[in-house]
Amino acid sequence: MKIATMVFLAALASFSSVAAAQQQYQDLSPTLKTVKLFPSLIPVQVVQINFAQYERTNAWLNTYHPPFVATDKSHYQLTDETTSKPLRIDSIKCPTDFTGHPNCDVTYLFLDAVVQDGDDLKLIVNGPNGESEIGKLKSSGLQAFNLSITPQAVPSEKLTTGKTSDVGQVSASITDPYLFRSVHFARTYLSSTDLISTNERDSKSAIAATLGLERNTSASWYIPVHFESSMQGNQATTNLSFLFVGGFQTIFPWKNPTLFYNPVIQASISPVFVFNVQYERRVRQDSTSKTNVPNVNDMEVAPSLSWTNITLLPGLLKRFAPGIELDLQGWYLPFERNGKNSNASLFQGYGDVSLLIPLNPFQRFPIVSFLTSNPSGARVRIKYSDGANAANGFKHSHQVTYGIEIVK
Repeated sequence: MKIATMVFLAALASFSSVAAAQQQYQDLSPTLKTVKLFPSLIPVQVVQINFAQYERTNAWLNTYHPPFVATDKSHYQLTDETTSKPLRIDSIKCPTDFTGHPNCDVTYLFLDAVVQDGDDLKLIVNGPNGESEIGKLKSSGLQAFNLSITPQAVPSEKLTTGKTSDVGQVSASITDPYLFRSVHFARTYLSSTDLISTNERDSKSAIAATLGLERNTSASWYIPVHFESSMQGNQATTNLSFLFVGGFQTIFPWKNPTLFYNPVIQASISPVFVFNVQYERRVRQDSTSKTNVPNVNDMEVAPSLSWTNITLLPGLLKRFAPGIELDLQGWYLPFERNGKNSNASLFQGYGDVSLLIPLNPFQRFPIVSFLTSNPSGARVRIKYSDGANAANGFKHSHQVTYGIEIVK
């Protein structure tokens, strides 16, 4: 497996999703993380050791002569205490300091093994002169997939018949972020994003499944390219299409500008911009879809922007501050024609904004305590959306939804 470059290690915190570990240690306090390697973007598990945090192990690096070589794999034994099986360490890396040389005060052990949620691990580090230290940790928050489910109510939802009706919906997404583990040059993934309604004529209903491959193209910036094969349609499958997609995504230079990082609003992470070019084969079309986009074979240019992790009023509300999320999506269909101007190509658009209210302040209620007890918790999502639904023949509608989002 190709291991991350030194640039990646210096920016490890920016591209890692921390799997919280509860430590029980004698002297070492290792932690377990899931990170993405550059440029393949493959997620791997890493054990982090802070040698400089403890006097004895700090002396191994800086006092002993010859000094302890932290990147020598023979010094480490990692074992799953539940099964007593050793876990193979693929490689060991230390980040570079300001001089450009490796600094092993913090050392990363890249695992060639999969640690399951709840596993008890024991790490033995054999130091100089026969000395050794033991670190123990229980893995938690690790998962092989990402899941989000939001039951929600929608008053006066627009139906495909032109009428409106109060409906209930379930918005669900599930992703396997690393589908084929034998593929190492790029990350492979499988995802499904669905919106199921109590009324199958709901104009917002959608089903979509995507198989994709992704690899970063730069050693110094996040700009991965991806290739995807997708199926999308509406709940009743009166509209059904297959898509082949190629594109890239990237982020913007972002150093917490004052405009977006203050006591009123904090947006510490850049928006994500995606640019796709896609071929669509429409297998089934209802009458509205045939009017909007009559071509069975079509080409589309589809840029989008997603902005998450925006916190509102953090100076006043602290950890109970609500969040905001924004999504914008556009489609340019050069071979379709605008109904109002037969000489103009067709443009379609969609946008939504969500207010995310944390449930932590209401944990005294048993149902709220149960919902927030999972690793990622739950929150109330209030969303306003307006625009076209590509999965349902580009039918237009606007809606306000509210529900409890459960994330794992």
